[in-house]
Amino acid sequence: MFLLSALFLLLNIPSSLDREEKFPCFEQINPRVHRDGDLVIGGFFPLYLMAVKSFRGSEHPHKACNAHQWLHKNFQQVLALMFAVEEINKDPWLLPNITLGLQIYNTYHSDSRTLESSLRWLSGQDPTNPNYSCQRQDKSVAVIGGATSTVSVQMGTLLGLYRIPQISYGPFDPALSDKVQFPSLYQMAPQDSSLHLGIVQLLLHFGWTWVGLIITDDMRGEKFLWNMGEEMRRNKVCVAIIEKIPVSERRHAESQEEFMPRIVASSAKVIIVHGDTDSLMILRYSQPPFYGVWKVWIITSHWDVTVRPYGVHSYAFYGSLIFSHQKSEIPGFKAFLRTVTPTKYPGDIFLKSFWVSAFECSDEPNKLEQEDCSLNASLEMLPLHYFDMTMSSLSYLVYNAVYSVAWALHKMINARVQTGSVRDGRFLVPQSWQLHSSLRSIYFNNTAGHQVVLDEEKNPVAKYDIMNFGALSNDDEVLVKVGQFVPQSLLGQDFTICEKKLYQGRVNLKTLQAVCTESCHSGFRKIAQKGQPVCCFDCAQCPEGEISNQKDVDNCVKCPEDQYPNREKDQCLPKVVTFLSVQEPLGWTVTCMALSFSLLTVVILIIFVKHQDTPIVKANNRVLSYTLLISLIFCFLCSLLYIGRPITATCLIQQTIFGVVFTVAISSILAKTIMVLLAFKSTRPGSRMRMWVQHKVSNFLVFLCSIIQVILCGIWLGTSPPFLGVDTNSEPGHIIIECKEGSTIAFYCVLGYMGILALGSFMVAFLVRNLPDTFNEARFITFSMLVFCSVWVSFLPAYQSSKGKAMVAMEVFAILASSAGLLGCIFFPKCYVILLRPERNTLEWLRNKSDFRVKKVAPEVFPGVAGMDNCMKCPEDQYPNGEKDQCLPKAVTFLSVQEPLGWTVTCMALSFSLLTVLILIIFVKHQDTPIVKANNRVLSYTLLISLIFCFLCSLLFIGHPTTATCLLQQSIFGIVFTVAISSILAKTMMVVLAFRATKPGSTMRMWVQPKVSNSLVFLCSVIQVILCGIWLGTSPPFLGTDTHSEPGHIIIECKEGSSFAFYYVLGYMGILALGSFMVAFLVRNLPDTFNEAKFITFSMLVFCSVWISFFPTYQSSKGKDMVAVEVFAILASSAGLLGCIFFPKCYVILLRPERNTLEWVRNKTDSRARNLAPKAIPGP
Repeated sequence: MFLLSALFLLLNIPSSLDREEKFPCFEQINPRVHRDGDLVIGGFFPLYLMAVKSFRGSEHPHKACNAHQWLHKNFQQVLALMFAVEEINKDPWLLPNITLGLQIYNTYHSDSRTLESSLRWLSGQDPTNPNYSCQRQDKSVAVIGGATSTVSVQMGTLLGLYRIPQISYGPFDPALSDKVQFPSLYQMAPQDSSLHLGIVQLLLHFGWTWVGLIITDDMRGEKFLWNMGEEMRRNKVCVAIIEKIPVSERRHAESQEEFMPRIVASSAKVIIVHGDTDSLMILRYSQPPFYGVWKVWIITSHWDVTVRPYGVHSYAFYGSLIFSHQKSEIPGFKAFLRTVTPTKYPGDIFLKSFWVSAFECSDEPNKLEQEDCSLNASLEMLPLHYFDMTMSSLSYLVYNAVYSVAWALHKMINARVQTGSVRDGRFLVPQSWQLHSSLRSIYFNNTAGHQVVLDEEKNPVAKYDIMNFGALSNDDEVLVKVGQFVPQSLLGQDFTICEKKLYQGRVNLKTLQAVCTESCHSGFRKIAQKGQPVCCFDCAQCPEGEISNQKDVDNCVKCPEDQYPNREKDQCLPKVVTFLSVQEPLGWTVTCMALSFSLLTVVILIIFVKHQDTPIVKANNRVLSYTLLISLIFCFLCSLLYIGRPITATCLIQQTIFGVVFTVAISSILAKTIMVLLAFKSTRPGSRMRMWVQHKVSNFLVFLCSIIQVILCGIWLGTSPPFLGVDTNSEPGHIIIECKEGSTIAFYCVLGYMGILALGSFMVAFLVRNLPDTFNEARFITFSMLVFCSVWVSFLPAYQSSKGKAMVAMEVFAILASSAGLLGCIFFPKCYVILLRPERNTLEWLRNKSDFRVKKVAPEVFPGVAGMDNCMKCPEDQYPNGEKDQCLPKAVTFLSVQEPLGWTVTCMALSFSLLTVLILIIFVKHQDTPIVKANNRVLSYTLLISLIFCFLCSLLFIGHPTTATCLLQQSIFGIVFTVAISSILAKTMMVVLAFRATKPGSTMRMWVQPKVSNSLVFLCSVIQVILCGIWLGTSPPFLGTDTHSEPGHIIIECKEGSSFAFYYVLGYMGILALGSFMVAFLVRNLPDTFNEAKFITFSMLVFCSVWISFFPTYQSSKGKDMVAVEVFAILASSAGLLGCIFFPKCYVILLRPERNTLEWVRNKTDSRARNLAPKAIPGP
């Protein structure tokens, strides 16, 4: 800023020297031009500047040589007066037989010299004699003068004393309308009350909101400033700088105040100038030869920007837009101008002086009287800054003023003729004060057809032509009309502009950015800067779900419900109708699972029917088994109702069928456990329970429990049934068609009733799990109910926090997981015996088993010999036989591969390990595809390898334990699981960091590196290794035996050593898993392509639900059951991680390869809106 001001001053120093003009000097100069007539009109015009001494009323100002400077363009006003007078004198209908004369005087641009010409006109001679007229006959009727308000005030104050009509042709000033102060003054100019409206419309058209204002420091300037300020505030246009030109600066000389450097240094590129000719000429005298910063000037009609000091160019003002009063071409005026020469008007000293100055003739006095000065010259030859052949606004008003006086005289004389006031046919010269009544009521149409009115109450509002100042290719300056502003026209038609006609020079008006800050483009909204004008703002992207399709909007608008914003937030796109479809990975996965489990259940049912007469089928109420299997088939199949496009029918039967078939399944299990309890109770002598151990009882129990659920579902359907609805908010860019519950209370009543039945089944089965009944399935029912309850307990919070397709998928997952838990825990062990151990499914094996088993409730004592008073306890490694007459050695046992449970988990572990290896091979083979690269393939490899070891580490718990396996079991399990969970945690953290790193100026990018994620996995794993090392170094696991959990058996098992250390290891894994779940849940809806956070959320939900269920079950179990619970938890949680995270990716890689391309990723990005857009981004 300082350098710019210094440059301005340096350029301005020599400018005054370069501009100095050699003014002509006349020894004698006539101060007026007089043309006699019957009636005379006085004309006062600012024609030239003259260095005259202070006027005291007695001296003759023309005795000495007086330097003067012509204001060439103002001479057109004199010619307009002459033209009008000549036209009127030639008109036979207007003032017939009366000739108008004229007197022309110069007005000085100085308050102290303003009255000089008026006094000279009143006195009629030099020197002036105030209050005396030296003329033989006073023919003066009116005065036309007052190019500025200041001149009008000075003249009006004097002329008002004599009641001489004064018609001011300067800009309209409301202060001059005071008839008490100015009783004889009339204003010719239309009112400029709408000028500020037109200027603001021009600013808005070009988008200029940061402008400067230059006004005169007077009442007119303050009024304009107030009007502009109000209108600009309404339209959010701001003022960068305001410069007020003092009244003392009304002179044609360089300013004593350095306001021009402040204007140049201002950030405003558009400057609005308001004032009159006198007050604003100081700008042209103060401008430097060249500007360092170009400005666009918007100028009111009262200042002719083409007028310039001698030797000064107008380059700095090229491109200016001028609001000029609208006028029509006066017929014959241009032709008149072409004929004007000093030869035509030899007595016109003003014309001769003008001619000498304009055409640069010799300034010798004798040349003034000669006619050889530019004989062939014409006013057309003068450049624009000297003379304009087009009538100016002021000249137009002068022309109308002359006709106003003429029509007023005509009206008054006609009135005299009609009343007989004219005697003997002689014309009597009227007194000037008699003209007022006619002037006040005068109205007529001028020769151009426009109506002229002097009554200020009827004075019309000004209409404006918008002129553009520029230069042609030959450097000739021109004013071109480029638009107009007509305030009283219809809205939208009042302002017009033709941009094609705009001057294309140093500044392109169409592309000029006159703003405080860059515009906020479409897709952004404005945020006001604290303490700054409204035009200074920051840009922020529209909030989620909203758009802006225009620049500089204050508020974005929401898209309709069926549309969503595009990525740029500048238009709404139609949402894609979607639902949980079979074609997408999640739908395809659960459909395959449902069909697979259904077929597996059908196979098991066939096996049971085929072996219906075997002991293992008959022992557990085969009718209930069939009922349970059939209901499980429908449980798996009912999940298919949630997949595909919902319709009203599916919405009605989804929840009801699900509730009824699940109730049948759980009530069958409840009936099974109750039958086991009743069967055991009925074996006691004298028990009355035998009457209840019948198939009718169990069947009735199933029917009763099911009919209650049917009634609940009927009430639900009859009061507030489920209905077809849409979700427009859960997934950006999509309308999800889904089934609404209707009544949430009814939905949870159905679930709650199933939960009561499941809890009852779990409690009864847990109580009777150790009863010695052959093929007692209560233990397996306990496991199945534990799985069932853990799934549905985890379902409730997950269901409440999910939306859209995720909510549907959550319910389908819960249905499949709980059904699979029932099927696997209850029927897989039986199928193992039926298919792979048929020798155990015989009556002979049952009898042999009865010989070495003893009921838990029987006393473990040895009777000794006959006649003994007390029995004796068997040693720890022995147990009594059935007759209680001897001790038999206990069989050593453990969780073996040969038994059903050990065989089942071994097959599961190996199968899942092979499946994980296969997935790892697929990922390595497709390592350069987007879906593998998008989610940190190194972490994916680490997770898959750790899952392989998770599955395999479960094998350490199966088989004959040794000291080495006891030491390795828990530590390896803890470490490999920690690696797996920390890899998942690193994946979710990388998703968060990657999204935050996309924000402008974010420092997060340094953290989005493979080294960071690898370090996180390494750090979390090292902590677990340290915990395991402390455990092994202080109180490690050891080999032990359990002689009490299973009668007749010594169970070899691994003891934890320190239970605290064991739970510390599990607790640390739980903290990592909980952190992974929370982070994944929070970022599940981030718009990252192939964002796996949603699938990680599901996997962590499974993982946490499994291990939460593990703790109470593990604590309440003993012996092999305790080992089986831990193995089951390892396999179930690992399988959950593998299936939820990697199955959807494998689906895309293998079955939807077209989605695994960069092109598909780009198309997807274009069709989706970001959920969490940056809140504060600067405008483009």
